[in-house]
Amino acid sequence: RRASPFPHPHFPVHVASWCCLREARMRKANEGKNFRASIQSHVKLKHFSKALYCAAKIGSSNLMIETGKDSCTFSSLNHAQSACVKMVFQKHFFRSMSPGKVKCKVNLKLVLLALRSLNSVKECILKIDGAKNEFKIKLTGYSGITKEFRISFEEQDEIPQAEVPKKQMSMISSRSRIFQSKVLDNF
Repeated sequence: RRASPFPHPHFPVHVASWCCLREARMRKANEGKNFRASIQSHVKLKHFSKALYCAAKIGSSNLMIETGKDSCTFSSLNHAQSACVKMVFQKHFFRSMSPGKVKCKVNLKLVLLALRSLNSVKECILKIDGAKNEFKIKLTGYSGITKEFRISFEEQDEIPQAEVPKKQMSMISSRSRIFQSKVLDNF
């Protein structure tokens, strides 16, 4: 007979306590992996959603999120791993930001579904809960109606990047207005 990890097979109490213990260990390991940011300006929220739509056109269906002390980075890699889009939003872009060190992968189509109609939205709160492995998008409208989207994510040790030789690497860096009028409006 195979040895069971539980003392006796007829006592389901041990199974439940073992599962709770495992869940508690996972929560403790992910305790410091939380992030919260708030976007309150309608113009900034529009720029944020357009940037994610641009990531969807260039990249695949996955959105990589990497948060740090002073910034939040969103990136996407295409299926052939030949093109990568990476957007870094600094701390001053957000109204408030509580930093946390998180690297995760989210389904980009679900994020875009949450951000598709922003005409009556006055505030957007982005929250990453490492204990529950959830990326939450909370939208508050001018009328007081609140929508909350909970998207599960996969934790990543390292964010994959496109393998491009340094001589062939292209980089665009500009102010947000110029970027919007010259790049985003043409997609």
